[in-house]
Amino acid sequence: RLIVGPNRTREAYLDMLNQARESIRIIDHKLSDPSVLALLARKVRSGVDVHVVGRERSGAQPHGKLLIVDGRSAVIGSVALSPAGLDRRRELGLVVSDQTAVDLLMDYFDQVRPAERRLSVPAAAARWCEAI
Repeated sequence: RLIVGPNRTREAYLDMLNQARESIRIIDHKLSDPSVLALLARKVRSGVDVHVVGRERSGAQPHGKLLIVDGRSAVIGSVALSPAGLDRRRELGLVVSDQTAVDLLMDYFDQVRPAERRLSVPAAAARWCEAI
């Protein structure tokens, strides 16, 4: 399945994030969309384990974006969770549900996640949590 932006990109990503019951893993150095940050904050408060690799990562910054929900489904591509990425830019996301492929993406996420900072939410989302 493909998500081709900007048509339905926001809806597709928010639907996927809303389905999370256990965990959310994100690689996106442009994560800044207020509705996504608010949703992540709600998920954290409801007990969902949320980890984000973004700007704070030391070393090379990943260009591709990755979203993994509950270790069962993923989206990999160029869609940034920013207002422009979700609403205006021509971006592409590939939905992955094959468990072997999702497991490989989880392994990749664990390799790039900074070991010294196991974030529940990114710093911007933490500030958002305090505001809502």
